[in-house]
Amino acid sequence: MIAKQRPIYEEQAVGLGTGYLMKFNFKGELIAQLRLGKDSVYHPGGIDFDGQYIWIPVCEYRPHGRSLIYRIDPTTMEAKVEFTLDDAIGALVCDRDRHELVGFNWDAMQFYTWKQQLLDRGKWHLKSISNNNQHFIHFQDGQYVGQGLMICSGVNSFLKDPHAKERIVIGAFN
Repeated sequence: MIAKQRPIYEEQAVGLGTGYLMKFNFKGELIAQLRLGKDSVYHPGGIDFDGQYIWIPVCEYRPHGRSLIYRIDPTTMEAKVEFTLDDAIGALVCDRDRHELVGFNWDAMQFYTWKQQLLDRGKWHLKSISNNNQHFIHFQDGQYVGQGLMICSGVNSFLKDPHAKERIVIGAFN
């Protein structure tokens, strides 16, 4: 009898992990660390910097898990949860021209866009959710490059052929 192998995130979703943001000096010495997350929400994802703050999604380590979206001052290492949501956001990109955040959910199957409403005390409002119709690569990080564009990186694996058990792992930028 062959034992069924469970995905690793089932074991880690119970809150056994801890997420940190660490700050090092140019000598490689740790000068500050900040614990991120709460309970089963502990998995930091792809981060971005908007010129003033570091933005980090922290989610449960499973598809469709809960997420906390953090804004962190890199000088003081003070963290503020800007908003929460009921999906696992694995990466954030700050569109500095439009004052928007773009988040990728688990395996980047959907993109979320939030707009900051300055007249509403700076609260973030969901602007759109769109399906990733080209999910060849599961994006895990992204950086804003200007003019509404971002560069994203990630991985995916594919069977060598339909009858093979061996997989090919591919990393890519898009």
